[in-house]
Amino acid sequence: MSTYSASDPPTLADLTKVLANLTPEELGQFMKTVKMDGNEKLPEGVAPSEIRETTVDPTRLDYADQQMIATSMPPLYEPDGKLSTKMPKDGVSECYISGYMKRKIASTPGIGARIPQCKEKVYEVAASYGKGLGMFATRDLKMGDFILAERPLLIVPSKQVTARQGAIPTGLTMQQIKKTLMQDTEVVYKCLVDRMEPPQHAAFMALANCHLTDGSGPLAGRVRTNGFQAEGLVDHEPGSDYSVVCNDLSRMNHSHFVFSCSPNTTRYWQTESFSMHLYAIRNIRKGEEITTHYTHILSPASDRQKDLEPYGFTCNCPSCRNPTASDPVRIRCGATLTAAEEAGDWHADYTLLAAPDVRVKPLLATLADHVREGVECSDGYGHTLWLLAKAYAAKQERVLGRACLEKFFAWWEAARGEVLDRRRVTRMVYLAEVGDMMQELRELVQRPDAMDIRGELSRCFKNWDYNVSLFFSETFKEAPNPGLYVEGLGPVGLPLVVRDAEAITDIARAGDGSLIGRDLDAVDMPKKGPLEIKDAKVKTENPDWQDFLSRVTKAACTKLKANATEQPPLCKLDKLVLYETGSQLSPHIEAARTDGTFARLVIILPSRYTGGAVRIGNSFAQKSSNASAFRVSVVAWYTNLPVAVEPISSGFQLALVYNLVHPAGSSPPSLANVIAPIIRLQKILRAWAKNSDAATPRQIVWGLEMKYSEEELRKGSKALKGVDASKLAVLAREATSRGFHFGLATAVMTVEGHATVTEDEWDSWNDYSYRDEGKYAEFVGTAKERKAWVENFVDLNGNPVSENFTFDKAKDTLPLDFTRVMEWSDPVEREFERDGGEYDGWLCERYTLPVLIMWPHHSNFTIRFEESKNLDQICKAIARISNNVPTAEDTKLVELALNSDQAQSHPMQVATAVCRVALLWNDLSLWQRAVRECSPAKNEGLAILESRDYWSPARTVTAVPKLVIDAVSLFGFDNVQESLDLMMKDDVRNTARFQFLDVFEAWAAAQTDDVSSRVLPWVGTSRKFVMDNLYTPSSPDEELFVSMAVEHGGLTYLTNDVLPRIPKDASGDFLRDLAVKAFDEPQFSEHMAAKTSQLSVVMEQAIERANVNTYAGLNAYYFNLAPGQPKPAVPNLRTAREYLQACLKRFDHLIPRIFQRVLDVQDMQESNVHQQVLKVVVPLLDDVIEGFMMRPKMLTELDLHVFMEAAVESALKAAVAKGAKVENGDLQALAKVVALPGGLQTFATLVMPQLRQRSLPAAALHVLVDELQCHSSLRVFHSADMSLLDQSICEIIEISNRPSSQKSYPQPPLSQWTFTH
Repeated sequence: MSTYSASDPPTLADLTKVLANLTPEELGQFMKTVKMDGNEKLPEGVAPSEIRETTVDPTRLDYADQQMIATSMPPLYEPDGKLSTKMPKDGVSECYISGYMKRKIASTPGIGARIPQCKEKVYEVAASYGKGLGMFATRDLKMGDFILAERPLLIVPSKQVTARQGAIPTGLTMQQIKKTLMQDTEVVYKCLVDRMEPPQHAAFMALANCHLTDGSGPLAGRVRTNGFQAEGLVDHEPGSDYSVVCNDLSRMNHSHFVFSCSPNTTRYWQTESFSMHLYAIRNIRKGEEITTHYTHILSPASDRQKDLEPYGFTCNCPSCRNPTASDPVRIRCGATLTAAEEAGDWHADYTLLAAPDVRVKPLLATLADHVREGVECSDGYGHTLWLLAKAYAAKQERVLGRACLEKFFAWWEAARGEVLDRRRVTRMVYLAEVGDMMQELRELVQRPDAMDIRGELSRCFKNWDYNVSLFFSETFKEAPNPGLYVEGLGPVGLPLVVRDAEAITDIARAGDGSLIGRDLDAVDMPKKGPLEIKDAKVKTENPDWQDFLSRVTKAACTKLKANATEQPPLCKLDKLVLYETGSQLSPHIEAARTDGTFARLVIILPSRYTGGAVRIGNSFAQKSSNASAFRVSVVAWYTNLPVAVEPISSGFQLALVYNLVHPAGSSPPSLANVIAPIIRLQKILRAWAKNSDAATPRQIVWGLEMKYSEEELRKGSKALKGVDASKLAVLAREATSRGFHFGLATAVMTVEGHATVTEDEWDSWNDYSYRDEGKYAEFVGTAKERKAWVENFVDLNGNPVSENFTFDKAKDTLPLDFTRVMEWSDPVEREFERDGGEYDGWLCERYTLPVLIMWPHHSNFTIRFEESKNLDQICKAIARISNNVPTAEDTKLVELALNSDQAQSHPMQVATAVCRVALLWNDLSLWQRAVRECSPAKNEGLAILESRDYWSPARTVTAVPKLVIDAVSLFGFDNVQESLDLMMKDDVRNTARFQFLDVFEAWAAAQTDDVSSRVLPWVGTSRKFVMDNLYTPSSPDEELFVSMAVEHGGLTYLTNDVLPRIPKDASGDFLRDLAVKAFDEPQFSEHMAAKTSQLSVVMEQAIERANVNTYAGLNAYYFNLAPGQPKPAVPNLRTAREYLQACLKRFDHLIPRIFQRVLDVQDMQESNVHQQVLKVVVPLLDDVIEGFMMRPKMLTELDLHVFMEAAVESALKAAVAKGAKVENGDLQALAKVVALPGGLQTFATLVMPQLRQRSLPAAALHVLVDELQCHSSLRVFHSADMSLLDQSICEIIEISNRPSSQKSYPQPPLSQWTFTH
């Protein structure tokens, strides 16, 4: 045994590398020569290794590449892109990895994805005879079936590990070095196991340990026994890989001797979900043990046993027990694999097509060798399937070729860990001949080469024949009866009746006429196919039928582009086909039985049935009709195309099937000539759908040929016509099934630059507006700025996608000269702005063009949501989410909604959408975040989770929002309470907050004690919080406060407890309504006088805040008044009247205060003051008269003389100023004051002196007399007042009859008049 001298002491890292570089045979020999019992102590002078830091910050990534750390993986990212300290929902794996590996894992695209799960568990762990525990299938499994994906318990380097620092003592033997390394490894593993959660810790310790006598510790022994290599975890140094230890997966590996050199499963590591996946690599029967391998299975048995020696067991599988028979077969299988590897890109190997008949037999023999030895997991098995499919294609054995191809896909999914969409693959398989499918297959399993998508599409559609079709379909309302005759039945009447249908069924079954496919496990044939009777037993006796058949054949050949003019094809009857209820035909390509057949023609005869739609490729050629009993439907297609008939829902479908045969001597029409452009288009679409790099256009903006208005484009695809409709039909048929999307929009391009106008043209302008339009301006030079975007972007159904959408006019447009195409047309708008010179300026031209927009699915999210930022569309997309686990796109949608600028203006829309999916995903943090983001916006609070029906501030809360109930039920009240507190604080609706607490209390009282015991105390505390933190009140808060006062003792509670808590910025209108509501409340026991006394303070504050004297309130805005409809009052008057009505019979003594507030006009100009008196004070005095009509004595108690004088002076001043043009309104204002207490004295003192001076014309005086006589009939006058009024009227009559030259007193200048207020 070698030792190291003191002169050259090795470090432990050096010794680890020495052991790591040993071959398996050398390491096995070393393990045998160094016997250890596992209880030896460390060599003298070697201190135990230890890990000082057992807790690592999960968000830290700045470690050195070589630094080994104990950490939990995978990482979890917050919505803002930062690493989180939270644990993923699927748990974590305890890892001992390098700093480089941690960064590599954290930067893996899609890291943290949820682990895929089977809908039902397909295995069980049970005792295996002589092997301990094993995994057994609980149902039959097919090749490619997913069995299990599991996150490991532990991930460690495949080599021995140590946390020791520096060099080890000198003079150690190899045995002592090995002991040191094993104990160091045990220290590292113990650190990791101690970090595990209790369930994971128990699961790890329950694993088997096959290394009890080789010196391995109990933990290292379990790792060595149960570890799998994770191929996807490779460190920065070559050969530095990692082993993973799982729970259930360990039950099927070599640790329990459930090992086989003929495994029935394959496994692979997926970093995105951080899990090991297990697939069936061949069919597994129910109850069969699930096995795996740990060596190179194509090696001879002796080599495989040597590979297993370091792991401490010997394989006892059938192949290892009988190597004489097994080894030659495995060597042949290995030769196939070697040939495949030497061929390089064996997906594109077409050499076998030269002699397919010679190649099929050896390929079948090779395939049988793989199956016999159970080595389907070898790449040679998949290579053989691939070549066999191509060989069958060359032989025109389409069914067998298709079966091999689909079996290859199942193998690919299991062996390569790439889950393919089988339905999509099947659609591609049925699209064309198997020979054509090989190229499609290559593009599917390999990344296609870079393709100029825009250029290829341009060339593809350059000479596209939009009339070309792969099938012909037409329905004839008038067609002759064929005179159908069936041997053994006789004439068959049409429409088909049940009796004849049953007879045809018996004849077909007697002649074994059921359509049955070959029994291949890769092809699913229908359980109930159609019945057929060969042509020998069928004939048509009506001579007119042949003429109809000739016309139909000619029409079909024209549609299929088959030349039928010079040499018409023959139409030969092949069979009669009957579909019963439940019958169907799976997609298939039926081989022609007649040489020269290039197409099939099917004539569906009149019969009553539903269902049975005919599908050619991906398109429906004929659909069910309610008039099927009275019409003849004809369908024709090329024989190379797959055809399918959907199940018959009811009744019977009867059809005559004909072969279209080209005459001898010339080649028949070829599908390749017709389908070549379509195949080319399909190839472009496949490449575009798979590539999402920067060189690939995000979308194509395709200029339309016809002209459409914006209103027409908003209708969607219905608006298209002519070649545009044909182009969309072609694209939609081929692209929609591949995930492409379409939309219509108006492309807008502006062209700007320096421009000038010639002097002659400038002089010809007669109007300055012409200069603005730029009618005669022309660009100078070639320096122009071009900007392009689309507007009014809608999908094909007319639903909005985006208002504005940008695109790259050089990369995203068709035709290739898109910019010039737009500029060829006349601009829709020209604007010219002079830049200071007489002729020079800046010209802007605006062009528009209707466009078709097409984009692949990988751009859909960006275009529909990220680019448009249409909050309504985003929230609708979130509302459509129904999956319980969020996808990456779901998460991005939610982030867009929460981060949108519009979210602050539409918080209810965002909160209801996001909170719903948070409940769906059981994501408490998302629910809390939605409330946190949306509640403060617009001070919505609780409203963000309410129904849209309650959008006004006055809306009431009649029930607990469902989103709140569901959150409390799912997350628990304690987890929701913080969000409820936030919404209660943010909601500015006082009434709504109390109503929510009331309904929440009622709901909680009906729940379990666990819920009610938490909710009810919170309700009480929240009531006190809301009462102490009232917001500015608004309607209907007055009802809330009065009802609270009624509940808590009466009016005193309102004035002493509620009013002091009302914010001082409460509006006068609210205080007015509160005073009125409280005064009129019948449940208050206080006397009316007491109410008036206590509430007068509230009403007086309301009057002080009333908006009755503003400049804006002097103007009334009215539109579309009906004839005879009076003009509305100005706002100042409307508000003053509301306060007057509130005070009448309640607070009469405050009416003068209203007038005082109205005349508080210090900031108004004199003219506006005059308007305030005429438009507000005078009408308000009239309202006072009317209001006290039944209470004249109460009116006398009001001191209104100041306001009457103001009204009289203003009205008199306006009347005198107008002279002969005085208006009746001014005279009415003079007369109104006489009806008020003291008004007659005011009239006599202020008005009569002016009248005696003949300040008014006689006609105006006569009108004034009439107005005074009208008011003399009011009941508010005393007898003395009536006498004074009569004297005044008589004097005015006398003055009016006096000549205008006779004046008793000189008239003072109008400018010297002043208001007494």
